[in-house]
Amino acid sequence: MRSAAMIATVPPPPAPARARAPFVLAFALAHFGIYAALMMPPLIGLALRVAQIDAARKSSRLALVLSLGAAVAMATRPIAGALSDRAGRRKPWLVGGLLAGCAGLALVADGGYERLVGGWCLAQFGFNVSLAALAALLHDCVPDAQRGRVMGAAGLCMALGTLAGAALARGAGSAAAFGCGAALATVTTFALLLSFAERGTAAAPRRPPDPASAVRRFLIDPRGAPGFAWVFLSRFLATTGHALMLSYQVYYLADGLRVAPAGVPEAVFGATLVSVGSSACASVAGGWLSDRWRRRKAFLFAAALIDACGLFWIGRATDYAGFLAGVALIGLGGGLYLAVGLALVTALLPRGGADAAKDLGLFNLSSTLPQAVAPALAPLLLGLGGGAANFAALMTGAAALAALGAVAVLPLRRVR
Repeated sequence: MRSAAMIATVPPPPAPARARAPFVLAFALAHFGIYAALMMPPLIGLALRVAQIDAARKSSRLALVLSLGAAVAMATRPIAGALSDRAGRRKPWLVGGLLAGCAGLALVADGGYERLVGGWCLAQFGFNVSLAALAALLHDCVPDAQRGRVMGAAGLCMALGTLAGAALARGAGSAAAFGCGAALATVTTFALLLSFAERGTAAAPRRPPDPASAVRRFLIDPRGAPGFAWVFLSRFLATTGHALMLSYQVYYLADGLRVAPAGVPEAVFGATLVSVGSSACASVAGGWLSDRWRRRKAFLFAAALIDACGLFWIGRATDYAGFLAGVALIGLGGGLYLAVGLALVTALLPRGGADAAKDLGLFNLSSTLPQAVAPALAPLLLGLGGGAANFAALMTGAAALAALGAVAVLPLRRVR
């Protein structure tokens, strides 16, 4: 009976003043810490832990844990965002989410398969609560003319955080890697808490319970926000293509390119290093140029198209060097998309951004839904032709989805 009150909206907040350097630095570093903790498990940690527990059924069991974790992430971000909007505060959600996420990683690091599944779901829940509040800070604390550069810096730190997670899994035992990831997230999140003051947004007023109205307020009608809907579709398609590759790259390297099992963590780390380098360059340069030229649409189109080319290249690779070339292209596209995409969508939020955390949480479904769709779609593509896993079909399908993500940008009208 409290759902209507829980998601009631607040008036649009005033435009933020120019973000200062200490906040921008702390905002970017918080992305580094959380991504080091959150991206290491699906990149290497979960695949290795599942293989340790049940090598004979590793593909199906990995698909299950990734899908369940993605489902938790999908539900968490918009609901946590709505609660954060209603309370008019971000800091409690940053702290509470951090604590839950770290507890989840502790469960993943040790124990059987059931404990691993429960721990990963808890980690996804906790860190996505924190990320809901973190994303809203871009709208709350950064003016539109500065968002490309700020997200460029955050995108650089996301890439470096992913690299740090891969390095932890490569250079330390599994439990140590998860523990170090949690420590990085804790230090950087608390540094962010010290860098800004809550803006004191008024909490949403309580309204008489009305479940139908509550659902309408929570969801976004694509007809009323077509720009938001097209960017959502573009990101969903491009991210699904990327997720198909990322979720199965460990098995692609081992079974497709015949990398020795002992060398797979080293190979993934090398690929992550290449991806981070290209992603960092594209994120920083793309964010700066999109602010300077006051254009976002063209950058988004190019990003998805570059991503598609990288995935197609990987599907035709016959050795590790060819794989790295495709990874470099994917890094360029992903870094460019990351810096410009969120800066663009904050200018297209319904109701002037009055429900920024909730709306950005809903937009985040465009990147979490693929984490559930990709593990379900991948076996169908891998099974084409019968016989051994068809990694060429997997990567070609991923490239086609990313190319459709570029096409979805074309109908945008309100922005350049």
